Amino acid sequence: MIAAKWDSIWKKLSSTFYDGLGHPYPPYARSSCAYWSQIDQDEAVVAGAISESEFSAYLAQFPREPLKDSEDNLISRETLASIHRGLEEGIYRHGGPRPSATRAERVAHQRQRRAESFARAQAEYDERNRDRDEQNSVFRLLGQVEASLRNSQSVQDQRRWEWLSNALNTLTTTPDFEQYPNWRARAWLAFADLHSAASDPANELLSLEHALKLNDKLPVKRRIKKLREAT
Repeated sequence: MIAAKWDSIWKKLSSTFYDGLGHPYPPYARSSCAYWSQIDQDEAVVAGAISESEFSAYLAQFPREPLKDSEDNLISRETLASIHRGLEEGIYRHGGPRPSATRAERVAHQRQRRAESFARAQAEYDERNRDRDEQNSVFRLLGQVEASLRNSQSVQDQRRWEWLSNALNTLTTTPDFEQYPNWRARAWLAFADLHSAASDPANELLSLEHALKLNDKLPVKRRIKKLREAT
């Protein structure tokens, strides 16, 4: 519902509840979750919540004093009009409505800006979700690779070898692990296990050294020492 703050509907709204509080502003009742969301005068007039005459009559209630400069001289209408034009042009340069736009044009411009802002926010939200989903898929892939190597050390199956090799190439180079060096270290450790199963000590040693460089607490130093002695 849209209505002027001074409209009697707000007082009536409070009386519709058995536990109404009787005042023309939220909360209207003890169990009410209703609240106000303010809109500007242009949108209120264009939406039909108030008329031009009602708005003018509302403003007429407030006393007006002539504007004066710092030396207590009255500021002329021409000067005020010039200042107003300058403000409108400045607002227009920064993406606002054109100077001398009608109420309807200002409201249409504002709604368009809100729609564009919402679209940008939605696009950013979707992009963050895509990035998060991609990152989560990488973490899941590492778990799958580790489980596969743990359950079976055999790499005789060509398709399994290719899947493990491609997956580990991805895991050791993915930018999703840039902030998670321990996870990348786990990927290199899994790569070492794969090379060990394939009887490839040179690449096993290289993979272990990469893993240890990323996480010096990994219990692989003896394994590295044995491989170095063997080679």
